[in-house]
Amino acid sequence: MRGGSAPIVDLTMRQGIFTVLDGVGKKATRFTSYGDILSIVAASGSASFNAPTQISADGASSVYIADRLGRGGSQIFDPLSGTFVDWIVRKLSPGGENLGIIGQEGAGGTSFPKIFNLEVLPDSSLVVVASSGPTWLVNRFNRNGTLLSSLRISENALPLPGLLQIKTSRKNKISVNVDQLVPIAKGQDFQIYLKLDYYGEAFEGSSANVGVDMEIEYLGSWIFSIDGATGKYMESLEVFSPSRKGEIPELLGVSGERIFLISYLEGPGISWELTTMDLSGKTLSRYALKAPLDALAAPVLKLSPEGQVFGLSLGEKNASVFWWDLGIEGGRPR
Repeated sequence: MRGGSAPIVDLTMRQGIFTVLDGVGKKATRFTSYGDILSIVAASGSASFNAPTQISADGASSVYIADRLGRGGSQIFDPLSGTFVDWIVRKLSPGGENLGIIGQEGAGGTSFPKIFNLEVLPDSSLVVVASSGPTWLVNRFNRNGTLLSSLRISENALPLPGLLQIKTSRKNKISVNVDQLVPIAKGQDFQIYLKLDYYGEAFEGSSANVGVDMEIEYLGSWIFSIDGATGKYMESLEVFSPSRKGEIPELLGVSGERIFLISYLEGPGISWELTTMDLSGKTLSRYALKAPLDALAAPVLKLSPEGQVFGLSLGEKNASVFWWDLGIEGGRPR
């Protein structure tokens, strides 16, 4: 999420307990909504952090942290992306005890490419979203680190909505931007909500000529639901069109039967417009949300499985954790 340059930090919330990851200090702090510190998670010895970036927690308060291996670690070069596959997930107890390392195949497995998201679902399964070149990897593990499913999504084979197919021609190429990939639980099933933004590249004259002008046109944004086990695309929904005013929203998450979209508002301070809609695309509500007044950056904004919006802001001297009771007019942070 946007909000200005900031140190590497992340935040997770589970059952009213917040855990803040300090990537520079290489530790995580667990505390209540009243600000009472419960524990500080700081790995040590062979399990010490190198470059932690992402954090999540399960119902037993175990903490999962995405970490990059150091030079002495087991780095593997991926010739397809031209990068090192050198990311792992560390599992720790609430007190910082090392509970093992999770790789692509499960406990102790091969390291991941760059990890972009960790998500613990309500059934305590862990979903790791990573990316290598044009390929997204989505691996799901049970609470013991056993691999349940592994899915690859190629950016070279993304779906094209039927409404856009008629717009393709020799002079009009359509490009796709992956905005967000959100894993969710649907009863006993596991699904992925993928938001894609589409753009048309219209050329004046032959695109093969040097110096030809190209016009970029926004064509709309769609959300696709994907079966997390098979990779089958199931449903699609247009969530924003070129005729709509304002900034193109980002997918914040999905809770129950509600889709949460977030966009940034102009003006002093850091503020957002939050839109919720049902799975048919009907708008349910809109909220104006504002970060704390002293916020200079808001590097983290997330959605809990229960539908609570929470985030972390950085001021000149302090960091603040905030969340919203969306029943309060104006979306005032708590």
